[in-house]
Amino acid sequence: VWLRSDCGGTFSAWYGPFTFVTNCVSVTDFTQNFDGVTTPAFPSCWGKVGTTGTANTQTGSPNSTPNTLYIYSSSTSNLAVVAMQPVSNLGAGTHRLRMNMRANFTTNGVIEFGYLTDPNNAASFVLISSVTAATTTYQQYIITPPAGSYSNFPAFRHTGSPANSILIDDVVWEQIPVTPPT
Repeated sequence: VWLRSDCGGTFSAWYGPFTFVTNCVSVTDFTQNFDGVTTPAFPSCWGKVGTTGTANTQTGSPNSTPNTLYIYSSSTSNLAVVAMQPVSNLGAGTHRLRMNMRANFTTNGVIEFGYLTDPNNAASFVLISSVTAATTTYQQYIITPPAGSYSNFPAFRHTGSPANSILIDDVVWEQIPVTPPT
């Protein structure tokens, strides 16, 4: 964007260019495999929140080529938080989070799924559920949040205890499948 002022027919010089990003719109479902970005960047509407911990996309060890999400916290006071695409139905009780996850090198790292009450503040993270990366091969994990009063800003947080890095790929926010009657 370039700007200039108009003061009663007298125009100032042009200023700029300035870059800005609009807020992401909430969706009802999404699929993210991290493959449409140049590492270490995040996809649109995803990003690391705060200054602690480490989170980025990487090309090493993806479940689906070429990229995966790397997340690591060195301690319980150095937590990595990653904001996801905003969703309008996080607390509806109608959707679930499905993802592939593995321990990067050492097993038993813990990822928490929750939401941010302030999308720009990692300290506003509220826990819904947690999962442990039990193997160094990708496994599918499903988290079904109960109905509740949540914000529209889902997020991951690495617990830092133990301080074992985790890889996440193929994240899907989807409607809970209907079970056919028996």
